[in-house]
Amino acid sequence: MDRLPSTTAEPDLRQLCGLMVRPAFELARARPDFRRYVKAFGHQLALIETSAASVADFFIEGLTDALVGLLNAQETETGREE
Repeated sequence: MDRLPSTTAEPDLRQLCGLMVRPAFELARARPDFRRYVKAFGHQLALIETSAASVADFFIEGLTDALVGLLNAQETETGREE
């Protein structure tokens, strides 16, 4: 956003497109692990019909549920040992 010229009230299409894709390109340039992720899953992400935010929410919920289950199991095991 700081690269947008402050003289115009509305950014043009080129500037908006740059705002949408530049962060991913900069991240890929800086992080080899992100490049591997894109290589591995990019085709799936491009073909998915739901938004990336919806997919992330789904996985976060699943991971949270799994973590809570593991913590509960650990508490149960710890309580049995005492």
